[in-house]
Amino acid sequence: MTMGLILLGIMMLALFFEVGRAAFRGLGLSTIGAFMVILAFAIGIIVPSISFGGVFYMNVGGFILPIIAMFVLLAVLIRNNAVLRGVAAMLAVVAATVGLLLIMPVNNAGMIVLTSFVIGLISGALAFIIGRTRVASLFAVTGGIAVGDVIYCLLDYFVISGGAFTLGRAVVYNSVFVAALFALCIAEIVVMTGKSMGEHRTEKRNLNFEASEDRSFNGKSSDDDYDRFDDELF
Repeated sequence: MTMGLILLGIMMLALFFEVGRAAFRGLGLSTIGAFMVILAFAIGIIVPSISFGGVFYMNVGGFILPIIAMFVLLAVLIRNNAVLRGVAAMLAVVAATVGLLLIMPVNNAGMIVLTSFVIGLISGALAFIIGRTRVASLFAVTGGIAVGDVIYCLLDYFVISGGAFTLGRAVVYNSVFVAALFALCIAEIVVMTGKSMGEHRTEKRNLNFEASEDRSFNGKSSDDDYDRFDDELF
């Protein structure tokens, strides 16, 4: 729980900086909207897990909210005709999550942190490389890790240990936040690199065509880059 709250605190802190606000604008979220989403996940983490029969447990912040976020992002992908890309990225994240949960032990706090970072970094990278957009990447992360957790719990309950069926454990919600942060960081790096290259090309054109005196020499990018939040980033 502590690691998840720290990661959410980092996301909240990022909203005080332009690069953080830009990352959430790229998802179509205002600063207030981003704040409310982060707050919802923070509250979800500290809410006690829902129990059914003492065998089945479901964590609000680690499973229910990521599933809700997945369906919201799916609606955006449908609107932008990018479902196949998002689903492909999600399937890659599902496979990575299940595989890593099977081979990496989580029997102490140190291993939970390590496994969370490994799953988060690999999932975030796969989600962005395949998804190519912020929305597709976040869809892949939230849905992929949650679905991967379901598959792992089924395998663990029926094949491996037969222990309690627990969805949204600490390692899972930590992984979701690590993956989301990593995917958004990659996206912002790609955006800033693209803007820098665009400015360089614009300056070069201005130098080559001296007759275009009324053009802006700087070739600044506008906030429209973030309004088209489902455009391909590379």
